[in-house]
Amino acid sequence: MKLSTITAAASLLAASSAAAIHNKRDFDLDTVKNAVFAWQANTAAVSQFLDQAATQIQFVQDGTLSSIDLTGQASIALSHENDELNQKGILESALCIDSSCTQDVNGRPDISTSKSALEGGAFGNVVNLLGVISNGDGLSGPSSGADVDGINFGSAIVGGRCGVVLPAIDAYFVEASDAIVNAFGDTSLVGVTSVRPQACNGF
Repeated sequence: MKLSTITAAASLLAASSAAAIHNKRDFDLDTVKNAVFAWQANTAAVSQFLDQAATQIQFVQDGTLSSIDLTGQASIALSHENDELNQKGILESALCIDSSCTQDVNGRPDISTSKSALEGGAFGNVVNLLGVISNGDGLSGPSSGADVDGINFGSAIVGGRCGVVLPAIDAYFVEASDAIVNAFGDTSLVGVTSVRPQACNGF
């Protein structure tokens, strides 16, 4: 068989495989876009809380304020953090070929690593520490600062939002963006990222 014939056959096979992947699951454009924007809004709400909490804690440590109560703000942030799992599930239903996300509609395994990160200790640690603050353990003293730092940076055992959670969310956004570009030519998600708190500057 001539080289040109072999090359043409290989190209045809690759194109057929790609088409099979993209056609393997139909997904709704608006569902994907709405999930991404809702998830982004959730990250913004949590990051805004962390920025405000850090400022208030600093005021207490500097003696400008005698005490603060972060419980109400933390409770709202916690509800946003928990809703992120809902948006994650929506995107997985639309983009993943199998339950483990070992392959997505773009023909890549990219989400599987991020899925593991968001189902592991890092995300759970964020939820746990927001719960600690919202339950009243985060009143004024140094524990509040430690909890906020733990959310942002994690610990020696688990990662935090800055280094693990938010980058994993961004990977979902990239996959969603590529999927709707490939399927619909829609570029509205290109460049969309999760919203970082100021503490993440440099990560």
